[in-house]
Amino acid sequence: MPIPQYIFGIKVYVSDLDRSMKFYADLFDMDILGKAGTGGRAVSLAFKGTRAEMSQAGGASLTLLINPIPAQVAIRNPAIVITVPDLNVFKQKAASLGVKLDTVGDVAGFGQDPDGNWFEIVRPGYLAAPER
Repeated sequence: MPIPQYIFGIKVYVSDLDRSMKFYADLFDMDILGKAGTGGRAVSLAFKGTRAEMSQAGGASLTLLINPIPAQVAIRNPAIVITVPDLNVFKQKAASLGVKLDTVGDVAGFGQDPDGNWFEIVRPGYLAAPER
């Protein structure tokens, strides 16, 4: 049986596709790959410079989908974890966009998108898997 090699993509349920698309594209410098799904109810984004290499190199995309369930029983997503080279620079950018970011020293930070979905920011190597 083949061994999984990478995560291809992450899906996040949102209530307002355009608002969330702008949030992730602006905050994380992501390219909008395009709308998809029935009636354009989904959009895919990827980190700048990874678009062409995504399928070959294992770069994951982020797909935002309109939540099909009423808000009172909305699907809650797990936290998305993204590495950033400099947490302090990212924190300043988040503040300039009106995004509150709670940090843990200079290694991690936590915030929420407009729908309350959590994201975690970590320094490269912070979540490195232990060697076997």
